[in-house]
Amino acid sequence: MMFPGTHYNPDCGCKACQAFIIKPTLKPIGKPKIMFKKKDKIPEKLKALVAASIKQHALNMGVSHYEIEINWMEKDVMDENGGELLGKMTTDLRYLTGFLNLYPAFVERWEKTGNEEADATIAHEMAHVLIAPLSVLAEKRYITEDEFKDAWESITEKTGRMSCKINLIVKEK
Repeated sequence: MMFPGTHYNPDCGCKACQAFIIKPTLKPIGKPKIMFKKKDKIPEKLKALVAASIKQHALNMGVSHYEIEINWMEKDVMDENGGELLGKMTTDLRYLTGFLNLYPAFVERWEKTGNEEADATIAHEMAHVLIAPLSVLAEKRYITEDEFKDAWESITEKTGRMSCKINLIVKEK
C-alpha cells in the first residue's frame, strides 16, 4: 500500500505516478493556486502579502505545484502550550493541496509588527507542506521500505531544489 504523495515510479504509466515524476529543473512546476475564504474583514494589503509570500516560499521550497487554500478563521485557537496560534497548515498529499488557517492573532500581529514577521509565519507554514511526506511516515509505522524510500527521495529532491534556488539568489546579489 502506498501513502498518498509518496509513490514515485517513473516507469509506471498510471496518472498518480506520472503526477509525481520529479524533473531536474529549477523552474517551478506551477504557481500555487491560492483561494481565500472568509476574507471580508482582512486588510487588502495583508491578503496581497500572504498571497505573494505563499507563492515565493512555495517556489523557494520546491512545492509550487501545490494548491493552497487560505481560510481566515474567525476565532483564535491556542496551541498545546497555551500560546495563540498565528496559523496552521494541513496537507492533502494525494491531491497536492495545503489548507492554511490564519487566525485573528496573525492579523493583530501583522498590524503591530508589520510584513517581516507575517512573511516568516507564512514561510514556517509552507515548510509544513515541504516536510509533510516525512511527517506521514513518522506517524504511520506500518510502511514498507520502498514507501519510506519514495518519500525520502521526494523530500530530498525538494530540499535540493530549495538549495539550488538559494544559490541562484545569492549569485545574483
